[in-house]
Amino acid sequence: CEKLFQRGAISKVRCAALTKTASNLTELYETGTMSFKPRFPSGLSTFYESVITSILSNVAWSISRRNSIRNYSMPFFKWLDAEGYSNFDSLENSVLKRYLLACSQRMINCSLSSTRLYLHVLLVFLEEQGLVKDTFDDTLSFSIPIERKILRPVLQSEIALVLESIDRTTAIGKRDYALILTAVVTGLRQTDIVNLKFDDLNWRKGEVNVIQSKTGKMVTLPLTTDYGSAIADYILHGRAKSNLPHIFLRCKAPYTLLNRHVLYTQFNEYRKKLGLPVCSFHGIRRALGSGMVAGGVRIDMVPDVLGHSDIESVRPYISLNK
Repeated sequence: CEKLFQRGAISKVRCAALTKTASNLTELYETGTMSFKPRFPSGLSTFYESVITSILSNVAWSISRRNSIRNYSMPFFKWLDAEGYSNFDSLENSVLKRYLLACSQRMINCSLSSTRLYLHVLLVFLEEQGLVKDTFDDTLSFSIPIERKILRPVLQSEIALVLESIDRTTAIGKRDYALILTAVVTGLRQTDIVNLKFDDLNWRKGEVNVIQSKTGKMVTLPLTTDYGSAIADYILHGRAKSNLPHIFLRCKAPYTLLNRHVLYTQFNEYRKKLGLPVCSFHGIRRALGSGMVAGGVRIDMVPDVLGHSDIESVRPYISLNK
């Protein structure tokens, strides 16, 4: 794998995935089990590693939020360790300010703003755990100007062409048509679509109830005839026999849960066959937001559909040509 990567035959990500798989299989062969431990050590001391474990064990947060807090906490902990702070006993305003100053020298404003946000969440958590005596609200209360880009939605005409081009006589065609149409009608994120379970669909009430992976919040959407019929067609005539609770599965053995990246890959495979450029699958979600506003839906109602907590979170999705 490493030789293939050096020759440019595979990407760095692909190389890492394959070598990690080889490492896991070697462990299985030698020990009979797979622990799925990270290939590389975190580099954290025992104390800070225990804090990371506490973060990942906090069921009050969604898995996605736990991972985000961990990702922003680890460089902070490594910096503290390098500066000689083996725990939080000497943590004070001046220490936080020095860390933020160090971050500002290597981060753009958007990343610095996220760092400030997750540091505050981390410190509130640490105070609840009795590890720090202050959340340092004053130190972390500053605002950072962020330049937000207007994100381009996928054109409705292009979405229609893709849906029309799918061969719905095959199992994979039925699955892909149902996946893409669900994204078009509901605006759900890729992860939430591939993780849909039979229990999430209430056919009698005509509702879809999904706990969003990103926010951990429940969103209830109408189960309309169009994508509902597509899902039913896939379940009855395209889905492999499996006891898994998830609706969408691989079409080839092993019939396991889909990776969320399948949506991006399959959507762009159809686009390439039509001569259309590669685009983000998330653009479908933006297309729904833009379409709702263009169709006269009040902007304050859009967050309810897209699963956001406020209008500000929705603004990047709204790009309208006047």
